[in-house]
Amino acid sequence: MSQQFINLITEGILVSDLHYGVFVRNWWVQKTIKNSKNQILPISYRLYMRVTCKLNNELFTLSIVQSITNPLQLGFVCTCKEKSTEIMTSTSAAKILYIKKYLNEKLKPFSVVITSIGYSDNNELNGAGSGFSSSIITRFQGKQSIILQQIKNNVCVLDIYQESKKIIQYQDETPNNVWKKSGINKKYNGNDLFGITHPIVQSILHQSPINRHICMPNEWNNSDYLQQAFDRHIKSRKITTSILLDWKSLFDDWLLQKSTIIQIPKSLQKIYPNNYQICEKELRAWKVMLKSCGCSDVTPFEKDVSDIEFWSRAIDPSVIDNSDLFWENFQVALKNNKRGIAGKIRILSIIANKFCYKDLREKLQVGSTSINSACKHARLNGPGAPPISKPQRTVHYMSEIKEKEFELFFQDKSNVSMSSYKVDAKTNLPILYLQDQKQALWYKFEELYPNGMKKTSFMARLTNCNHIKYQEDLGGLCSICNDYGFEAFQNLMAIVRNTFMTK
Repeated sequence: MSQQFINLITEGILVSDLHYGVFVRNWWVQKTIKNSKNQILPISYRLYMRVTCKLNNELFTLSIVQSITNPLQLGFVCTCKEKSTEIMTSTSAAKILYIKKYLNEKLKPFSVVITSIGYSDNNELNGAGSGFSSSIITRFQGKQSIILQQIKNNVCVLDIYQESKKIIQYQDETPNNVWKKSGINKKYNGNDLFGITHPIVQSILHQSPINRHICMPNEWNNSDYLQQAFDRHIKSRKITTSILLDWKSLFDDWLLQKSTIIQIPKSLQKIYPNNYQICEKELRAWKVMLKSCGCSDVTPFEKDVSDIEFWSRAIDPSVIDNSDLFWENFQVALKNNKRGIAGKIRILSIIANKFCYKDLREKLQVGSTSINSACKHARLNGPGAPPISKPQRTVHYMSEIKEKEFELFFQDKSNVSMSSYKVDAKTNLPILYLQDQKQALWYKFEELYPNGMKKTSFMARLTNCNHIKYQEDLGGLCSICNDYGFEAFQNLMAIVRNTFMTK
């Protein structure tokens, strides 16, 4: 086949959720540069990228789009003579031919994509630590799967995805053990599958701690070092810097304060104009810069709990001073909340179950009632989560016809008997004595008025009517005798016998 020439029409764009997400490996290929070092460079399939290639004197245009079945995966559209194919997850033989020729892709049995690096002194992890992540494509339970490999809190985690859904997760202390639990790829070493043992990765992991960063906190007084980090991580990302007030004051103020911890994004807001909304791209860039300046993320809760993050400039970030900045910033967050007591309780619920009442009262100056309410909020809705919306209660008033039926029923002498002298103290209505049990009266009412009020309404109204009650036990006397306080002769026969016996 004659040599094919491929032209780039549209460069396309990089999207963080696609090119650095779960399906990162689908959006990148490798190209080998033939020189003395034979370097291998990653080349990205940029979203909306378009290339042209002439095959058999026909001009083909290949466009990179998102897949319809899974927006996070790669899709291809081939156009020729104003006719386009459907969005496909893989290219045809002709498209593969010139794409691979263009990118010089070399397929291997396994290809591990490293997405982030984490460090530790654990020999079993070969220097890798929390924050390390990679991905690999292999078969699991007979299906092609993407396996996301991570090290979280010195625990190795495998998340297995099939068709963009996580189907299972495995955890263990070492890569070898966690891969043994999965039951696949048993003949391979777990560290190799994680990509930890690759020479390039090892060279990065075994760098001196100082060489991992552009500068350390004790060098922040050197403006050249800070400017170097700023140019690399902020300016290189084409982020607007003209609106910044004095970005170096962020590091100067951080050095002057007693605590080694600051709150993000609150501290960043000080170097931006008032009411400026920091976008996600800017926030990510600043976090990368903070890492390059020797800082660490020490947030004590997961990101789904709250967007607030705490960063430390301490050399050993595992030593956290909870009694300083953490309590100060939390107290400020409570005071500045504009949603009233409900908003403060919601914020307090983030840590209410993590500390004892005494610490919360002393550090945050809140009462036990507020702490108790925050604990209840955390149990019912989740720490820091918005309250669950309660269903609206709809009240329907009883129609006048049904109310009239109820009144007529209890005016019938076969159902009630009216007292000749007693009245209710509140309503001044005459007392009505029921002639039968409430359940029997309901059956009678239902038979008489089949379309009337229901049983619950009937019983509720009957209970609320204070002038309708059961017949009182008068001890065998009439109402007049009972009114005057006469008592019944319980031992009348015994008195008669004694009287006649004596005579």
